Amino acid sequence: MVSVAEYRRIVAEHMANLRRVETVPLLDCLTCTRLAAATVRSEVPVPGFANSQMDGFAVRAADLAPALPLAPMIAAGAEAPALPAGHAAPIMTGARLPEGADAVVPVEETLTGFTDATSVTLAEAALASTTPGRFVRGIGTDIAPGDVLVREGDVLTPARLGVLASCGVTELEVYAPVRVLVVTTGDEVVPVGTPVTGHHSALVHDANGPAMSATLAAAGAHVVDLVHVRDEPAALHEALALRAGAIDLVVSMGGISMGQREVVKLAAEADPDSRMEFTKVAMQPGGPQGIGTLAGVPWIGLPGNPVSGLVSAEMFLRPALLGLDPEAPARPQSRAVLRTSTPEGSPAGKLQVRRARVAQAVQAVGAQADGASTADGSAGTAVPEVSLVSGPSSHLLRAYAESNAFVLVPEDVTELRDGDEVTVWHLG
Repeated sequence: MVSVAEYRRIVAEHMANLRRVETVPLLDCLTCTRLAAATVRSEVPVPGFANSQMDGFAVRAADLAPALPLAPMIAAGAEAPALPAGHAAPIMTGARLPEGADAVVPVEETLTGFTDATSVTLAEAALASTTPGRFVRGIGTDIAPGDVLVREGDVLTPARLGVLASCGVTELEVYAPVRVLVVTTGDEVVPVGTPVTGHHSALVHDANGPAMSATLAAAGAHVVDLVHVRDEPAALHEALALRAGAIDLVVSMGGISMGQREVVKLAAEADPDSRMEFTKVAMQPGGPQGIGTLAGVPWIGLPGNPVSGLVSAEMFLRPALLGLDPEAPARPQSRAVLRTSTPEGSPAGKLQVRRARVAQAVQAVGAQADGASTADGSAGTAVPEVSLVSGPSSHLLRAYAESNAFVLVPEDVTELRDGDEVTVWHLG
């Protein structure tokens, strides 16, 4: 069997060849997960001018007095005439600070507010606290010219897109989404919406296709199509022929295990140009795996049980699509205390991935709250507690849906008990 770490490297290398770089408008990055293909630095400072952090009054700190005559109001986006000495100018949040002003008194620290047209009376708090720079957003205090906005490989999160937009970036180099055809297999599987009722029915709805398509799209792939094929190699080749040239990768579910009608294996055997490798990874669930090329198309073959396929995608496909280091955790990772009413077994020699839910609990005995003192005077530390959701069986998809974490049980651990400290991946 191949170790999980080794197979992650194999998948990462296989999919690295699928990356293409394209230059796109910034606004084209809003509707799907994109990765920056080059480092971008700011050419401008942000803010580009000193402006007010509050609705209030622009003042010169050295001129403060209990009452100040008013200069004209300064609205956001308007020109800011210089502030006369000994005056205050009503100013709105985000408005440019006028020349001659060096601080802002919030309207809450005045006795007259915006109601007096000729003067403003300051509260004691303003007189005591107002110093140069108070409630002023200085030039470049968020971003200075030359600052890195995104690095090559960064996911273009909403905040990063906002940063780029704030610096006037209108287009950038990104990795083009991998164009994926999702293929589900099995004579027993029918598309969603097909009736499966009846006393003698042996059919099941296709849960794999929608779940896998959503998983890959969330990791930045472009799912070109979702198709289901029966356990006949000719049907598989026909589905590929119809989409020739429009896809970069096939992700299939099922047809790679030990049965007599494993359609992906049979199709590979019938294709003299196939370069597929079928192996077992030391992981539960998700042991059977396939990788290579079939019908001239790069291919990833995943197990057919829903949880096996989704766990495999989480462990191998998602990090490869996002360009993550295969040696690093593919999700935020922490340690947590396991809570279970009965001991839980795990197969020797395999990484077991259990569906779980994480909650917060205070670890130190006697602690009343996060950071509170314990009975011996030490500070309590809040650490996660985690409980397993249902059993390890790979058909229990609802348990996956109710989980917010994985518990990773190492190959050399064969039993988990209440209170054990475990490694947790926090799912998004």
